[in-house]
Amino acid sequence: MRTTLRRFAAVAAPALVLSGLSFVAAPTAVAAPPYDPAPVAAAAAWDVSQMSGNLLSTNFGGTDFKDYGLTADFAISLADVGGHTGTVSAINGAVKAEIDNYVSDGSTGGATESYAGPLGKSIVLVKAAGDDPTTYGPLDDVNLVARLEDRVGTGIVNRPLGRIADKSAFGDFANVFGQAYAAQALQAVSSPRAADATSFLLAQQCTAGFFRLNFAAPGAADQTCNGATTPAQPDTDVTAYAIIALRSQAGQPSVDAAIAKALTWLQSSQKADGSFGGSGPTVASNANSTGLAGWALGKSGATADAEQAATWLRQHQLARAGGCTTYATADRGAVAYDDGARAAAASTPLTTTTRGQYVRATAQALPALQWAPLGPSTVAEVKQAAGRFTHAGSKVTISATSANPGDAVCISLRGGAPVASLLADASGAASATVTLPAGDDTRTYNVIDSSGQVATYVYNVLDKAAVKIKAPKSVKRGKVLVVKISGLAKDEDYKVLIDGKKAKKATATGEKVTLRLKCGPVGKHKLTVVGAFADRTGKVRYRVTR
Repeated sequence: MRTTLRRFAAVAAPALVLSGLSFVAAPTAVAAPPYDPAPVAAAAAWDVSQMSGNLLSTNFGGTDFKDYGLTADFAISLADVGGHTGTVSAINGAVKAEIDNYVSDGSTGGATESYAGPLGKSIVLVKAAGDDPTTYGPLDDVNLVARLEDRVGTGIVNRPLGRIADKSAFGDFANVFGQAYAAQALQAVSSPRAADATSFLLAQQCTAGFFRLNFAAPGAADQTCNGATTPAQPDTDVTAYAIIALRSQAGQPSVDAAIAKALTWLQSSQKADGSFGGSGPTVASNANSTGLAGWALGKSGATADAEQAATWLRQHQLARAGGCTTYATADRGAVAYDDGARAAAASTPLTTTTRGQYVRATAQALPALQWAPLGPSTVAEVKQAAGRFTHAGSKVTISATSANPGDAVCISLRGGAPVASLLADASGAASATVTLPAGDDTRTYNVIDSSGQVATYVYNVLDKAAVKIKAPKSVKRGKVLVVKISGLAKDEDYKVLIDGKKAKKATATGEKVTLRLKCGPVGKHKLTVVGAFADRTGKVRYRVTR
């Protein structure tokens, strides 16, 4: 069993690198008001709740495995958003106790197995936690820096200068993600190999501005992206990661040029709804790619683009607003990978086998959520004026324009149940068409996002009703016809018709109305009262005599 686990760990390591966000960026574009801290706090709290022994896990084949790479991603995300020093330290301690299970074969201290990407990520984690990567491990005898430096090529055959490579019986799975980790990590510890690792990373940028995912063959004469015989596929995730990894070296002309070019490409890849897709099977919009790209954009000062990405991510965060209970209480704060995952969580609570995707997406969306815009604090009120009524059963549009962009929005009937669960768009707008319930009443609808009430709609509602009319059966010509009407609402406009012709138009001042009307010529007559709507009516017949 131990051999099987080691093989799984070695093969899985590149996948963990592919999905990671583990680096610390230069604090040149720190998120600040008017950004909403609630999405970050909720996401962080949910992923913390998923840890066991201060480690996150991945379910593989029905079995949970400790996922050191994902745990490191989460810790570094926490370090970036700030305010989680204790959790970052606890995670670092848990990884430290089992470091060889992540960066090597777990038994020979890296003598036979040594994985470059995880080594780079581990160093970034250690630095984020304020620990020493040269005296690490349960016995403080693991020098992560020395091990990583050993995996950086020196220019000998099949070891191109600056290129990282795994030492493994299972193959070399190192790629540009791991190269970015290595460049970031070695720069952070002032390693003499940092310049070589950075130069090789820069060489993986293609003419269009994006960074490719996979290296050339180790023996290829040209190791650059532009020298590849087969055009490289654009990769959003790698490009965004490279931007952040290189930010610690901003100020160097070659690095600045690379970042600027990569940012231009990244901005051109953002979809109209603010989201990003990856490459290959992940090309569709997803939280992992959007989180990574949004983080890179925000840290690089492209805050308008970062806000759009954060808004899309917030639309995929399982949140509760008002009385709407779309998601299970235990799942709130998690970020869904895509539209399908969000819909699935709304219908079925997350389980041991399904929550892994949400754990990973949440860890990777966390830093980008720093740029989630905060909606205006004003509460709009739309109140129907006295004397104006809406018919029960009518459809009305209830909307808000000041919600938190991307936030969950709940429309509730005061004194009744929620009637609509929505998502605000990038401008903070959300609307739904609802049907006014039966009965005469004042109907008040509250529109609420996760921060509180943002709009109130008040309708004066009237239902179908029989208006009661009392009048004498006969009246002499020339006398006044006294008519008593009940069933009208206060301030309800009504009209009185005699034989189909309008005799009076007025507004009810109370529940009962008394009118004095001309009785008309000798003969039979029909008196009809019509309220605010055609189905609020009553009629009576009388005779005028000589």
